[in-house]
Amino acid sequence: MRILRSLGIAAMLLLLAGCGGTIHLKEVGRSGREDSFVKAAKNFDGLSDLSLSYLNANLLTGEFRSNPDTVIRGLHQRFLAYQEREVLEMLADICHYLGRKTSDDAKAIRYYTSCALYSYHYLFGENLYPARGTFSSSGELFCIRYYNASVTHIFEFLSDRGMLWLESFMLPTVIDDSPVHFEVPLYDLSFPRDYYDKFTAASNYRVSGALTYSGRFGIGVPMVGELKSGPDVKNDFLSDGMPTPLTIFLRFKFQDKRVSATFEFYDTFKTETVQVNGKDIPLELDFTTPLAFMLKTPEVLPGIFAMLNPDKTSRYNGIYMLTPYSKDRIPVVFVHGLMSNPRTWAQLLNTLLSTEAIRQNYQFMMFGYSTGNPIIYSAKQLRTELTGFHQKFNPGSDNPNFNRMVVIGHSMGGLLTKTLIQDSGDYLAEQLLDDKKRKIWDNLTEEQRAYFQSMAYFKALPFVRRVVFMAVPHQGSDLATKSFAGFFASLISLPKDLINEIHAISKSALIDAGLVKEDGRVLIVTGIGNLNPKDPSLKALNALPFKDDVIFHSVIGNRKKADTPGGDDGVVSYLSSHLDGAKSELVVKSGHSVQSTAAAIDEIRRILLLHLYENGLLQGYGFQRKDLKEKSGRN
Repeated sequence: MRILRSLGIAAMLLLLAGCGGTIHLKEVGRSGREDSFVKAAKNFDGLSDLSLSYLNANLLTGEFRSNPDTVIRGLHQRFLAYQEREVLEMLADICHYLGRKTSDDAKAIRYYTSCALYSYHYLFGENLYPARGTFSSSGELFCIRYYNASVTHIFEFLSDRGMLWLESFMLPTVIDDSPVHFEVPLYDLSFPRDYYDKFTAASNYRVSGALTYSGRFGIGVPMVGELKSGPDVKNDFLSDGMPTPLTIFLRFKFQDKRVSATFEFYDTFKTETVQVNGKDIPLELDFTTPLAFMLKTPEVLPGIFAMLNPDKTSRYNGIYMLTPYSKDRIPVVFVHGLMSNPRTWAQLLNTLLSTEAIRQNYQFMMFGYSTGNPIIYSAKQLRTELTGFHQKFNPGSDNPNFNRMVVIGHSMGGLLTKTLIQDSGDYLAEQLLDDKKRKIWDNLTEEQRAYFQSMAYFKALPFVRRVVFMAVPHQGSDLATKSFAGFFASLISLPKDLINEIHAISKSALIDAGLVKEDGRVLIVTGIGNLNPKDPSLKALNALPFKDDVIFHSVIGNRKKADTPGGDDGVVSYLSSHLDGAKSELVVKSGHSVQSTAAAIDEIRRILLLHLYENGLLQGYGFQRKDLKEKSGRN
């Protein structure tokens, strides 16, 4: 009897164990531990633990495998009955999972439309249980991801079929009697809709080589908007085909039993949030992908080829804006160096865009030019471009933001930049005109004199208020004295307008002055020759003082050690780059391409934030407006 009783108790325990299940515990140690969000993130391509638990607990795993739509409809009915936020999360998760597992796009779109709808309702629905608190749950974060992924698929499905721009159409959901009615898209873009050639999801690209990623997690799908080549946007200093960053948001509206949806397009250089139910919701941002996309466009000036062939590449000269002009932002102009082009600023610009205060208060542009031209010729082009820019956008000189312009020059670009904050007076011309050349000058026509005076006579541009010099050879570079530098200089074809003006002068006088050879070849010093420490124009520019009220900074490379004055960057010595009177000077461990190093980029970030602070435009980042008012007396 005792044995039978023991067997009966054992059998009962086994039955109870089978009904209740056994919970096991395994220690993974510090190296293997994970928080709830990390564990959930691993299941983003599969079902979440929440959904799996629901299916298992309700014995629905088999039904889900054979007829998942039935499970979705059951969950939908449960939501209608209880209005539980958690049920919406499961519905979004399951629909997202099924959309990814369905190879037929026409069938998958039912799941993606449903996923976007359920996610949106989870995030923005009212009178749900529990009410949204101030703490962001993992469910909220994942519903943002479900929403963004589904909206991407919906957008591409409609784009592939030419449906996106229709006035109205419907897409099915898993709930057969609840299709989504799509209405005409809304646009908050910098250009009219028909200026854009196409929109592509930024997630279709992978960017490599970037020091940082400039973007932000949020709602919506970051896109690359490519401008057409047709519309003439060059007048606004924007190149044809310019890619622009934007984010699309799919807004749902619920009226009785009808659900409608509208795509909204936002230029993220203008708008970083979207309003839903009276609240500002952060948009997801991606500035790195459109920037990388821009760098492969042919409109950006080619470097070495442009140096050797200025006339063949003249269409690339000038200012390139990244965004349409905004009167509410301070212009920042980048000027590249020898044998380079605007691409040289990619790392710097990409990193700067990751700082909210910088991207919301500045507008960036790059100046492209042929670096083979004489420096005073290229400097004249820069002044002409900026003067034209000023006449177009600030003709009354009454915009305080425009009048706070910052210019950043690297290498030779810094020599051009100097002329923006100098008054030449007669000094530069006097240094360039020896006795033989002066005789020619006295016999020039008024038109010829005006042409050469535009290069040798200039005044500081009053709207340039701060300058940063990066690895600039103010006193030249010894490399310019080497034989290979002379070889490259001999390959350069000077611009036709300069050649034509020279040939208009008496040939005998030109030969006598040493400006041409007997065969008519012009002997004007090129941009490379101007970097010779003994070059008269270089020495004259270095002797001209800067305007007293302009702030300037220096960033200098030292190949061996940071924060140590001395040495060189492989091209320019510290002594040549150093300037007395700079508000700050930073020496970074770097070769000549100092503008691409993390330390130098961080210094530019600091300077731009400081510029905002000193102009009363920044609070935060360690600055306080009240401190500024006390120090400066500003109201």
